[in-house]
Amino acid sequence: ENEALSSRQDHARLNLALDDAREHNERLTNGNARLVSELEDTAQTQSTLAAASARLTETNTALEQTVEQLRKHSHQLENETLSSRQDHARLNLALDDAREHNERLTNDNARLVSELEDTAQTQSTLATANARLTESNTALDYQLHLEKAAAGSLDTKINAERRQSAVLAETVRTLESERQQLQHDLSAASQRNLDLESTIFERDATIEGLALKQRPTMTSDTPLRQALPNETERIIDEQTTAAHKLVSVYTNAESLQASATSTTRDTPKAALVKADPQSTAAESFLAVRASSASPETGNAERDSTPRQVSGNKKPIYPVFAKRYGTEGEVQLKVSISPSGRVDTVTIQKSSGSDLLDKAAVTAVRTWRYHPAVRDGQPVATTDIVPVIFQINSS
Repeated sequence: ENEALSSRQDHARLNLALDDAREHNERLTNGNARLVSELEDTAQTQSTLAAASARLTETNTALEQTVEQLRKHSHQLENETLSSRQDHARLNLALDDAREHNERLTNDNARLVSELEDTAQTQSTLATANARLTESNTALDYQLHLEKAAAGSLDTKINAERRQSAVLAETVRTLESERQQLQHDLSAASQRNLDLESTIFERDATIEGLALKQRPTMTSDTPLRQALPNETERIIDEQTTAAHKLVSVYTNAESLQASATSTTRDTPKAALVKADPQSTAAESFLAVRASSASPETGNAERDSTPRQVSGNKKPIYPVFAKRYGTEGEVQLKVSISPSGRVDTVTIQKSSGSDLLDKAAVTAVRTWRYHPAVRDGQPVATTDIVPVIFQINSS
């Protein structure tokens, strides 16, 4: 535009010079006419006029050449002006493109502000949910404290029952040796068994009644069994079956002992009186074994690693990162408290994008864990969490 303005000014000056030249030419023409008139009037001035005319002709020629040069220069200026106008048109187009780009950026900025407002509302909702979770965790901690106290009391009872179980196990070994001896005596007393069949039938009926009386005691551990893992229930069932077999063996042993030591009609009653406390002891042995199965099975999982609670929310893919195709993997180091809360989250390996790193850290901060267990107690620990951001992928 400056060059065009300068060209216009030069063109104006050239036009003024051309006008001056034309006026000067007209003046010279008028003077030449006067000189011719004077030449007609005065012959003496003819030679002077001829010389002046020649000079005027030369001047006129020079002026014509100058005018031609000015015309060429004016044509060149017009070409430059046309080029300047074309450049100006291109600049206007570039300016329009810049305005459209600025409008798009303004719209994107407005959408970003709206998304930030939505994010702020989401964070407020998460803060409320976090407060509720904190209250719930406090209640769970108190309940866990009560359960630990109950478990301590149960451990004391279990230790006492284990000592009783050791005594009963020794009794069982003694009874086993007696049973073997009675089996040896059974071969010699087989003839007398025919006479005692009625007595044995009566004894079996009495033992059946005692077994029915003892059954509520044996089934009183049902709530405890329901609380144990499946493996513990299997062990208790096996031990229950073994205890029932022990009761049956001990009953048969008592029957054989009664058959071998006495043939009187009072012998079954004496044997029944003797078998009753032993049967009760066997049933007590069953209860001790069942109650001791819980700590033996529980000890198998006294140590464990932290595990994520089901329902932890996945990180949200940032809108701008997804729009521009930004992908990556973030590795986070998570510090977990004994209550299962996430204390700190640090970036161990960045994805190369601040948006992806922040999205991963924000999501993992809200996670909950089943804490790690050492020697039966929850402890603080760490976990390495890889977070992969990939578009069009599950």
